[in-house]
Amino acid sequence: MHPRLVTPRILWGALLASTVLFLAVLFFVPHEHAAPMPILPPALGVVAIGLGIFSFVLPMQQQRTVLQQAKVEITEAPDPNASGVIPYRDAPKRRVFADPKAAENKAFACYQTPLILGCALSEAIAIFGFMLGFLGHPPALFLPFFVASWVLIAVRFPTLARVRGPLEKAKGAVFPD
Repeated sequence: MHPRLVTPRILWGALLASTVLFLAVLFFVPHEHAAPMPILPPALGVVAIGLGIFSFVLPMQQQRTVLQQAKVEITEAPDPNASGVIPYRDAPKRRVFADPKAAENKAFACYQTPLILGCALSEAIAIFGFMLGFLGHPPALFLPFFVASWVLIAVRFPTLARVRGPLEKAKGAVFPD
């Protein structure tokens, strides 16, 4: 594992764990139930769908804007994956980051905010489920909110490809192997 992935993974895990704690509170902490309002589950479901969409769109837009403005040096290098190269001819070129360490630093700096924003918006869906459960709705109505939140957070698990990929896409260059 890349050592710089530790912090994003801790943040990711903390946001995921908080949703589990919300569910534990519902099941293990006694609370009074009010008369459930039947309009709340579908209304919050619609808002949760919107939040799920925004949890991808907003962080992606923010990250794209920041990465397009990022200053990184790019050069050309022979493409080691090129096939059919004629001997004594130049191999096809590809755009690579001139200073891979600086480019990786820039990628990590631009990754953490979208990760937190996306996970926090996904966590809000679990909070809707928590609210429904706290107000007395049955588990069949509030558990889907938690499951949706867990799925949306799980797909954001930090990997090196998810950190580097947006910078590569924004700059049209790759990290040299």
